[in-house]
Amino acid sequence: MTDRWKQLEELVQAALDCPAERRSAVVIALSDDSSLRAEALELAAAHDRAGDFLEHPAEPLPEQDEPTTIGPYRVIRRLGSGGMGDVYLARRDDQEFEREVAVKLLAPGLYGRDFVRRFRAERQILARLDHPNIARLYDGGTYVDGRPYLVMEPIEGAPLHRFCEERRLGLSERLALVLAVCDAVDYAHHRLVLHLDLKPENILVMADGTPKLLDFGVAKLLDRGGVDAADHPRGPAAAHAALRQPGAARR
Repeated sequence: MTDRWKQLEELVQAALDCPAERRSAVVIALSDDSSLRAEALELAAAHDRAGDFLEHPAEPLPEQDEPTTIGPYRVIRRLGSGGMGDVYLARRDDQEFEREVAVKLLAPGLYGRDFVRRFRAERQILARLDHPNIARLYDGGTYVDGRPYLVMEPIEGAPLHRFCEERRLGLSERLALVLAVCDAVDYAHHRLVLHLDLKPENILVMADGTPKLLDFGVAKLLDRGGVDAADHPRGPAAAHAALRQPGAARR
């Protein structure tokens, strides 16, 4: 079996192992090859359409109750869901801290395979970032069933495009928001972090007009020698090219 077929088989299986609404984000997290990702998603969709024609159809994941506590944090409510995890508003339940936090928990059914490694890589990436326009990492741990979680600054806001439309912002105000986001991306680049999924939905603007860059789940971390910390060796020229690829903002 060629490397490409092996990678395709792994991507298809990963897609089938998670709910349909998470597939795209999961496949993006596991592969940089856009054609391979598209083929994997198409094959997964064909698997779904086959239905009863399959001899051994995939068993649906069991329903799981919403967590009431995650580590020392008491869950208040769900804030949202992404491809790799669910985010909850929570408060520390041991009287150590009074502030509310956002807890991102790896989605049910995704622990195992490559997902835990990717999730922990996000924690490693966030730990080195401290910028007013990037959601801050406070803590991390492991849930009772073995899934990792991140404890972050809670961000209540609207996606960038919706904020601009609802506030009817003028050109200069919109540019000010974009420049703040570019400053955050530039800060990350100088720490060898490539976000790779920049889009309005991953930039929430708070009520006071502060934009916050979120979701580093598919980001890449390069080391000082130009090595992609997730997987593959790169030369300095390749690392420089990575900063110019689609999805990575530049100065």
